[in-house]
Amino acid sequence: MGDVTEVATAIYGEARGESLEGQLAVGAVIQNRHFGPIPHLKGKTLTETVSKPGAFVGYHVIRNNINTNSPAWNNAFTIAGWVVNNTCPDPTGGCTHFDAANSSSIKTFEAWKQSKVGAGKIEIGGHIFAKEFSREDKTEPVYNPNATIIANSMRSSIFISGPSLSISGQHFTSGASQSQSASGVQPFVGYTLNRGFEIGIAISINNCILF
Repeated sequence: MGDVTEVATAIYGEARGESLEGQLAVGAVIQNRHFGPIPHLKGKTLTETVSKPGAFVGYHVIRNNINTNSPAWNNAFTIAGWVVNNTCPDPTGGCTHFDAANSSSIKTFEAWKQSKVGAGKIEIGGHIFAKEFSREDKTEPVYNPNATIIANSMRSSIFISGPSLSISGQHFTSGASQSQSASGVQPFVGYTLNRGFEIGIAISINNCILF
């Protein structure tokens, strides 16, 4: 499986019961870790980043029990495509960690957060988010209420990772993103081609992603 599927598995495993904003927040944490400046939070690939021991427990727990026909998986797969391209809207304002608010480890998380980044916190859905400071960035995270609005506007997009490819007369290059409409009805499609192309067409009808 490619990075998109692995990132989607992590998002689904950690936030399948959350709203779109809650799923975006987990996707943003993955993005902030992988593309951020802190070496110990990321791997060489996004798959390595989400599979690091102790990083995203839900990834390991759920990977063999995914309901690929569920709206939660469809959302997770769409968001994963944005994460791969480093374009996921971030409601957390740059957070790199989170824990469930009702988790047995939440007191430990709160203590870590206060010792590392101060007392500030961002709560989205059932999770509390925090940002680990780096040498380059010691700014507190600021909640972004517009992330979901941005995500909804991005749903009619095609993401591709892999070598350049021509589809229906349009030329796409690695990591490209371009809008595509089809008679006003745009179903979500995700699949992998022989040479490692990963393509996702994220579409919405009445603000719902279809698969």
